Amino acid sequence: MSGISATDRERLLREVEPTVKGILRRKTRTSLSPNDGRPENLAALDLYQDVVVELLQKLNTGELEDLANFQGYAAVVTYHAWSEHLRSRFPDWASLKNRLRRFLTHQAGYAVWESDGDMVCGYAGWQGQRQERADGTKISELRQNPRKIDPAAIPQKLMERMTATDWDRMVTGFFDYLGGPVELDDLSALAGTLFGVKNRREANLESDREDEQDLAATLAADNVSADRASAVLQGLRRLWSELEGMRREWLLPYLLNPPGTRKDERGELDVFPSNGIASVQKIGRLVALSAAQFKVLQEEAEAEIRLDALPDDEHRFAAIWNRLPLRDATIARLMGKTTQEVINLRMVAITNLAKKLADFRESGAKDKSANPQKKMGAS
Repeated sequence: MSGISATDRERLLREVEPTVKGILRRKTRTSLSPNDGRPENLAALDLYQDVVVELLQKLNTGELEDLANFQGYAAVVTYHAWSEHLRSRFPDWASLKNRLRRFLTHQAGYAVWESDGDMVCGYAGWQGQRQERADGTKISELRQNPRKIDPAAIPQKLMERMTATDWDRMVTGFFDYLGGPVELDDLSALAGTLFGVKNRREANLESDREDEQDLAATLAADNVSADRASAVLQGLRRLWSELEGMRREWLLPYLLNPPGTRKDERGELDVFPSNGIASVQKIGRLVALSAAQFKVLQEEAEAEIRLDALPDDEHRFAAIWNRLPLRDATIARLMGKTTQEVINLRMVAITNLAKKLADFRESGAKDKSANPQKKMGAS
């Protein structure tokens, strides 16, 4: 690989150009045309050039042992470049999170600690008692309206002018409302809304959610087949692994009506069976609908499907597969919740997945940096 010719490097870059530009067009909502002089398009063209430079440097190092994986590698590089671009736009986010961490770490009565791989925070007593985490629905409620906390806890000053007493009132308001520990990122997101700080994580959330669908589209594209996109497949396998460990109240809203750019698509769900990660049967076993829930679906379908005539739950789930995604109102009936609660729970699932997948990507990058043998294609 180290002896790759200039001609081969140019050929490989030409082959991945549609993939890279396709991702950036979806993310930036620009044309990437050199004749488009709008500032946002010029910025997108600069980002494209950054990706090309990184890909060229990788080719020049000779670290890519299997050139067949270069399309998948290029897709992953592009997604990472977009994420870094977003992070650079929200420096206030880092400042707010650091202020909260310092306050909670050094102020008596509060604590920040690691739990199941996440950095969580709350009252110091919660840490020792292994208090159950705050309910995801409450976090979602505050994300939509953080002013539901005690009015006296809402800050009346700019973030830079907050005193220790001001921070104390605010975090107490959040912790009392939530009733349990919360991830530091989530607390920062809620506080950021009160301060008018553009929240990096919330801004990235839509991008992370789109990444799942865009990765599926990348795999489905003619020029990036599954066997040539090992890096992308690794991310999808990780996503499935996270879904297997997800709380059931988050799982049903997410899987039965997965998020997407169009309501009539469910790309990130179809991509599991289409790429051999999880069959329809395996997805059905994970969803694990009860007899009562299948009865609800039978009522929704009326005479269109006779679920009660099928021999087992595996066949019943296969029968409704082509009816997915379900309406949120139907999922609400299945779960005994309101439609709004279903929407809230899906948002919690999306946020959780975005955090887990981001942590996975960051840990992978750190491992590669610490151990050259783990770099892609290292011999």
